[in-house]
Amino acid sequence: MAFAFALALALCLASAAPSQAGRERVRFEHLSTRQGLSRAVVYDIFQDSRGFMWFALEGALNRYDGISFRVYEPDPDDENSIGSGSVSKLFEDSQQRLWIGTRKGLDRFDPETETFKRYTHDPDDPDSIGSDMVLYGICEDRDGILWVGTRNGGLNRFDPETEKFSAYRHDGNDPESINSDDVTAVCPDPERDSILWVGTDKGLARMDTESGRFERFRHDPADESTLSHDHVMAIGSFPETGSVLWIGTMVGLNRFAPDSGTFRRYVHDNESAPIGPDALLPKQVGYVDRIVLYPRHSRFAFEFAALNYAAPRKNRYAYMLEGFDKDWTFANSERRFATYTNLNPGQYVFRVKASNNDGVWNEEGASVRVVVRPAWWNTWAFRSFLALAAGCLLFGGYRWRVRSVEERSRELAEMVRARTMELSQKGEELGRSNERMRAEIETRVRAEKRLRFQAMLLEQIKWRSERGPWPRLRADPATWSALPRTSRAR
Repeated sequence: MAFAFALALALCLASAAPSQAGRERVRFEHLSTRQGLSRAVVYDIFQDSRGFMWFALEGALNRYDGISFRVYEPDPDDENSIGSGSVSKLFEDSQQRLWIGTRKGLDRFDPETETFKRYTHDPDDPDSIGSDMVLYGICEDRDGILWVGTRNGGLNRFDPETEKFSAYRHDGNDPESINSDDVTAVCPDPERDSILWVGTDKGLARMDTESGRFERFRHDPADESTLSHDHVMAIGSFPETGSVLWIGTMVGLNRFAPDSGTFRRYVHDNESAPIGPDALLPKQVGYVDRIVLYPRHSRFAFEFAALNYAAPRKNRYAYMLEGFDKDWTFANSERRFATYTNLNPGQYVFRVKASNNDGVWNEEGASVRVVVRPAWWNTWAFRSFLALAAGCLLFGGYRWRVRSVEERSRELAEMVRARTMELSQKGEELGRSNERMRAEIETRVRAEKRLRFQAMLLEQIKWRSERGPWPRLRADPATWSALPRTSRAR
């Protein structure tokens, strides 16, 4: 049996992410099926008082001790095994008992014996739980009473001592009854013991546990101080904020002050993709073969629905984005959307399929191609331009360096030539000085020889004038040669 699909694309035109400067960097450690996790889809995570980490999965309950996983799966032949592999909610009470919400009832885990005790719905037993679909809310009040939210079974009060349930259901004729039988969240009031806050698919309710009466809080489109959406997903409180509650809905987060009864909304401004000839979508997404997204579309979501109205709440979905998701992601009728953020540029294919209330899947499903365009600075053209600019810059730098080296070489060569000429000139001047000095020395030597000869001659003349006639002079050749030509002639 096949089903038709209607797909609606919603785009979040988000602004740039806030600066991470000054923020502590968070490191994530990935635990997957490679490390022993039985499935990749995790619905709930809880750390018990002994330090074990518990993971609620589609198919089994997993316990992690920091080294390895222990997998708890249903065994039809063992009544002490977990009742269902479809685990949705985990909670530990004040007695350190672990409670497991599944699609087949509520289970209690005994850590000493490693066994489970099952609590299931019995139409013939008014003290049994109101529905086997324990998917979301479990909490404990200060008296040790468990409050269990179910689908189609209302809010259930469970006394662990008597092991009896009592259900609080919606009554259309009683305005003080619970809003709906689909309970999605349960939270004790942080300051008042007798007050319990209950989230449903039709608004928030305040329950007085002593009287069993409810006060309803609904969404009003005309009043901004009311709940942002009737489908409540989670309720939380913190000691630091006193009586203030935080309410998560299908459309944003709400800060609720019980004393004033007013809500402050924190809603992301999503906008549906425009449709038209010049718009992002030329026609409805179910009739286009591809969608082109640009960097400004940093966040987008697909919303889908199976057109099967026999029991629409029991429809289930599976979706994946080929090229990003590694496996199918399963969702129920209350979460009919898939959100993706900051995808890398490239081409993807979004596929979705659904099953009806009988669990029959439409394997063909629906699909649409998604093309994510890169930012201008992340395109091949820009990268090529950067590479070319870098190459030109490097080549220009190289040429400038070569010219600088050549210019320096010329300057050094000119300095060497000038210095060489200067040294050559000084050498010539030194040579000429040597020649002049040598000539001067020779002149002085000849003058000294003449003076010695003249002195000797005067001595001879003096000697002769005292003793008699002059003897014939016989000078040695060296002395004679030193005489001037005029003296030798006489």
